[in-house]
Amino acid sequence: MALTRIRGSGEALLALAWIDISTGVFRLAETEASRLLADILRIDPRELILPDTIFHDPELKPVFDVLGRTAVPQPAVLFDSASAEGRIARYFGVATLDGFGTFSRAELAAAAAAVAYVEKTQIAERPPLGKPERESAASTLFIDPATRANLELARTLSGDRNGSLLKAIDRTVTGGGARLLAERLMSPLTDPAPINARLDSIGFLIDEPLLCGNLRDTLKHVPDMPARCHAWRSTAAARAISGRSAKAWKRRAELRRCSARRCCPKSSAKHCPGCRPFPRPWRSCLPKRSPTNCRC
Repeated sequence: MALTRIRGSGEALLALAWIDISTGVFRLAETEASRLLADILRIDPRELILPDTIFHDPELKPVFDVLGRTAVPQPAVLFDSASAEGRIARYFGVATLDGFGTFSRAELAAAAAAVAYVEKTQIAERPPLGKPERESAASTLFIDPATRANLELARTLSGDRNGSLLKAIDRTVTGGGARLLAERLMSPLTDPAPINARLDSIGFLIDEPLLCGNLRDTLKHVPDMPARCHAWRSTAAARAISGRSAKAWKRRAELRRCSARRCCPKSSAKHCPGCRPFPRPWRSCLPKRSPTNCRC
């Protein structure tokens, strides 16, 4: 995760950019000094890079005291906002970022710093990343650090994962499912529409216990699809994965059979490997007559 601050004529603007190397997820968000620690703890990064000038700022020192060794100061030149857009464009091999969306100057600076740090630390092979996605602060519930700690969502007060709420409710059988559950628990939604969509998904599976059991049994043998598809973009990783892609396809076909004659809620279908198009990089290893999409 990278943190930047842009000083203007008014209040200073803060922004965060974070990357999951295992899946290629790349997200950005604006923040404020009053909620900075809460936003960082919500993502729970292993490392936070920031300009050394911010690291020694007395106003933000209490935040970095809580983070401890997670906060790693870097030279301020790494967070130069003037060259940020060009650096990101070069990484993704595009002329402009117009197709990625609209970002603030602070968000671009944070994103460029994150990209530069990835290039600096991943020397052997530059990892492929997904397009940067902007996350609105209003879309998730604000939970202050003290409340988050007392709720013991992902860790107990002693810092142990055992005994936390996440550990107690996690019954997922795939890596992708575990990450999605943790993300949803740490970032509760505020918009009723997507909340109700998630409830519809849960209600659907509660009403279909046999289907739910069959899906779980099948998913136990499905590889970590988000991480696998991300790794496919790497030539070295593709060689190791290609021999197992046919098995993954067979499991996906089983998922399709499990959900046959049933209509999955949209929010479920979005995350169901049996209900969405098979990633293009995998299609070359599939049987020629195998469909690349299915409809429940």
